[in-house]
Amino acid sequence: MTAAPNLMAFPPDPGEEGKTYIHVSAINRGNSATTVTHFLGYSSNNLWDLIRSKKQHFIVHGASGSSPIPHKIHPGDEWRGVADQDIMKEHFTGKYLYLGIVHNQRKKPIFRRVKYSA
Repeated sequence: MTAAPNLMAFPPDPGEEGKTYIHVSAINRGNSATTVTHFLGYSSNNLWDLIRSKKQHFIVHGASGSSPIPHKIHPGDEWRGVADQDIMKEHFTGKYLYLGIVHNQRKKPIFRRVKYSA
């Protein structure tokens, strides 16, 4: 799974010029189908809070361009999620930010840290 910030849509939707997104993608590398059931994330104020598991969890409502949830992905297929980076920055600037998914073949979510630049 990857989380790539600072992406722009091309061509942009009217009124959305300059808008940036965080793109999350998950590829099924197994040998059986799985279903992505949630697109979610968490943030933490600092490294010490992260170590002590003091996290603020949230559900991501994907922007247009996201694959639907739930979504079945077969071996070799990819699921894509798109989050509005401006909203994420507004709420989580100066914090550790992680985005991820939950799927039915694993009990724990899979997260990746998002490191965006100004």
